[in-house]
Order: sequence, then structure tokens, then C-alpha cells
Amino acid sequence: MNRNGRAKKRGSAHPYLTGNFAPVTITHSPVPCSYTGTVPLELLGGEYVRNGGNPVSNSDLGRDAHWFDGDGMLAGVFFKPSHSDPEKPIPHFVNQYILTDICLSSLESPSLRTPILPSIATLVNPLSSLIVTIFCIFRSVFLVLLSHLPRSQQVINRISVANTGVLFHDRRALATCESGPPIRIQLPGLETVGWYHGNRTEGEPECRERSQPKEEVFGGSGLFSFMKEWTTGHPKVDPWTGEMILFHCTFLPPYVHYSVIPPCYTRSLSQRSKQLNTPVPGCSGGKMMHDFGVSLSHTVILDLPLSLTPFNLFKNEPVISYKPDKPSRFGVFPRHDPSRVRWFETSGCCIFHTANTWDEYDAGGVTTAVNLLTCRLTSSSLVFSAGNLPLPPQSKQDALEKSRLMSFFAKYDDEAADLEKDPAQETTPLLSPAYPAIVDDDEEQCRLYYHRFSLTASTPTVSHQYALSHIPFEFPTLNPAYEMSSARYIYGCSTSSESFGAALGKATKIDVLVKMDVQTLLRRGELCPACPIGRTTDSTEYGVRLI
Repeated sequence: MNRNGRAKKRGSAHPYLTGNFAPVTITHSPVPCSYTGTVPLELLGGEYVRNGGNPVSNSDLGRDAHWFDGDGMLAGVFFKPSHSDPEKPIPHFVNQYILTDICLSSLESPSLRTPILPSIATLVNPLSSLIVTIFCIFRSVFLVLLSHLPRSQQVINRISVANTGVLFHDRRALATCESGPPIRIQLPGLETVGWYHGNRTEGEPECRERSQPKEEVFGGSGLFSFMKEWTTGHPKVDPWTGEMILFHCTFLPPYVHYSVIPPCYTRSLSQRSKQLNTPVPGCSGGKMMHDFGVSLSHTVILDLPLSLTPFNLFKNEPVISYKPDKPSRFGVFPRHDPSRVRWFETSGCCIFHTANTWDEYDAGGVTTAVNLLTCRLTSSSLVFSAGNLPLPPQSKQDALEKSRLMSFFAKYDDEAADLEKDPAQETTPLLSPAYPAIVDDDEEQCRLYYHRFSLTASTPTVSHQYALSHIPFEFPTLNPAYEMSSARYIYGCSTSSESFGAALGKATKIDVLVKMDVQTLLRRGELCPACPIGRTTDSTEYGVRLI
């Protein structure tokens, strides 16, 4: 279907399978890159790696497709010493498919025109018929079962495409996706090693003494253990303890399980023991739970009104369904004790990424609050736009007048100062071809948002909640050393095309990078302690910078 609800012609080009989003079919072992300028010596021996969806089976360009679909492909830049000068870093490009069970099965079946797994666009489309949705789900189940027959070339044990994130923990590079456990990748060539189940990767020696009992793995045992292997696409690694914190979201109660994995090679004698598959009580159902927050002592689980469960079909709803009239719930608990979770409620929203989480202490060192920065949307339009789908009935976007207001950055850009430098040392102005769009429609906002969860109130209280900036802001990142403490700067992406929903509906590239001085914006927010939802603090240019 197109955005007006009309059926697309079979064979027509899908915006997320063509142009800038067209799948890449060629892989490279590390090859030298041409470049201009000077590569910093500090990068020598390091590697930058990113992950993304790159569908193997895509010959039918008229099929449903979604930006979140596709087999995982890693692309990296490895800084290798020069042959003539060992202290001179030379960038080498490398890209490889992540050889998951799904990817290998697709490669072994060149006649397969449609991917083994149904597209997210099929599952989320409110105009898809119940029969079509059920057929796509049963087709996937059938193909998975068929792979287990004796003459099958590739058995599908896990349905993850590992196309979401990549992180480094305990001497392992791991690629992630919600539909399975992490999978280990070898650096710098990005070759696939095998699935990581919470103790070790397939083929690795066990990290335990022979006298110790066999350790538990993700999912445990039992009929539905495979669902408890489904791990968030964004695990967190504590920069101080080395612990990796993960959650696992399923369709069945208690819906969320939780794991904390210390490094196997830790030198700390006080390191806590491993924790796998611990239930988190109180979650309201199966959710599209993409990310979460972790501070140095607490974890925040996001139970939002964006459900993801096949049981929605029994209510004549899509598998992925958004209910904006339902509350957003945040479960806050001590890192090693999910049983002490406290649930905080606020108005309905969608959050795909958190930016920073940190604790707040009193004079005695007791945690009094947990603070969370998120990229908060007030509608689910991004989910639909990223699949080239019509928006659901509750969204007002199609009825809004399309107008792009001038960004306030246009007035101040030439005079903006780099907040990391002394103004007297500033020598070059900001040069940016585009400015973030200012979207006044609160229904379509996607902004960096602040939540403060008070732990001292008698009842769970969200004492503060407001947007730090008026501009669109997504895909946040920060200095990893400040991952679980209060960071000053958060970096993210923006767009000069109306809103993220409008830009993604046109398959538009991200064209603006933004640097937020979060601490400055929070200090401004303290001038209004009872900030209403939707209020922003960037009334002047100070605190936000284009890159």
C-alpha cells in the first residue's frame, strides 16, 4: 500500500530498497582507503564499526519492506599501520554480512524472492488483512520447520537477523537484534564467529572451573526458552565494572527478563556474580521494547503503549499496535534486584532510544532520583513512515498543513560558539548546509526529552518531564566514559525536512548533526520546576550546536 492506501504495483521500486537505501551485494576484506587530511595517531590499531539492515532476498521490489528489516551487514574502517611508516595510521574499509541462520539459509536458496521473515511493514500495517498477516507468519514458521528436515542445507535455530547494534564486551564484539541473542564478530575482518548465549560463544571454551556446575544460558530451559533469548538491540556496558546489562522481551508473562553479565576476565574480587533470565514483575504486556536506561546503580525498563504481540490478531489489530490513550510506564529498580521495581506513569509516547541515564544522590550518598534522557515521540508515525505505509487513524499528520518554519539556528549560526572551547580561541564559523526544521505540531515531535524519577516520594513520582530542545533529535550518542553518569554533551541526528516522520516517509537521508549541551539546558529547566509535558528549554540558541 502507498501512503494514500492504494495498492502498489508489483515490481515497483520500494523507497527502502532503492536509491540511498538500495541493498549492497559486494563485500570487502580490509582494503586501503584514499583520504585527505591527517589521520590522528590515536586511531592506530582501532576500528570503527556500524551495523545496519541489508536484505539478501529482495528481488521482488514490490513486496512490503521496512527500514528496520534486512539481514545484518557490518561496515567498518580499520586503522592499520602503514608499511613504510608503522606509526602512520592508514584507514582500511571492510564490510561483511553477519552470517546468521536466516542469512545463510537465504544465501543457500537463490530462488527465494521474498525474505524468510515477514516484514515489519506487514505486521504494522493497519490496512493488511488478517488473512494476509496470518499467512505471512505461518509461512515463516513453515520455512523454519522445513530447515530442520534431514536434507536441509542450513538449519534455522534462531530467527535473529542481527541488524541493529554492535558493541564490545569482555574481549568480544557482539552484533545484536531483538529477535535473538547477540552474535560474536571477529575483528578487524568482521567475520562471524557464532551465537553468544550468556556464558560464551559457540565454539569457545567455557569460562569456569571444571568443578563448578554448568552455568545457565539465555532463555534457560523449557518449551518457550527460545523466546527468552530475544535480547534488546542496545545492551549497556558499564565503563567502570565492565558488566553488560541486557533485557529479554517476550509475548508471555512476565514479559520481560533481565540479565547482568560481569566480564569473565575481571580483576575485581568484589565483582558480583552473573545474573541471567531474572523476571521483571509488573510489565503490562508484550511490547516493542527497543532500548532501556542504565545508571551506575539503577535500571529503567520502558513499558510503552506500543505493543508487539501476535495476540493482537485476536483483537483484529496489527501485530504492532500503538494506543496513545494508554500511559507510558517506566520501571525503575536497583541494577541487581528487579524484584524491587517501582513503576512510574506518564502520558503515552513512543521511545526507541535512550540517550543518558544517571543517579542523583543526597549528602549521605543515598540515591534520591534517577534521571533519564530519551528521544521521545508523541506518535508512532516513525514506525509507519519507515515502512512506506499510511499513518494510523489517530495520527493527524495527513490533515496538517505542510509548512517548514525557519529554524532559530538560521539567525544565530554565524555567531554560535563552540561550547568546548574558549570563545577567544574560536577561529572558524559553523558551516552547515541545512538547519533542523522547527515542528510546532506536538503530535509529530521527536525531541530530546528529560525525565526525573523521584525515589524519595511515598508514591512513584515523575517530578520533571520536558523537552530540552524544540528541534527533531534522534539516534543519540555520547562519550562512552559517561554512559551511566551525567554527561554534558549528547550528539544526535536531525533533519531539515519537516519532521522525522515526514523525512522517513520520503526515504530522506539524515542531513543535520546536533550537539546538545545538556547540563546547560537542564539548568535552564530548573528555573521552572513544574515543567509541563511538551515544554522546551531552548528559547535561545545557547546550548545547542550544529556540527
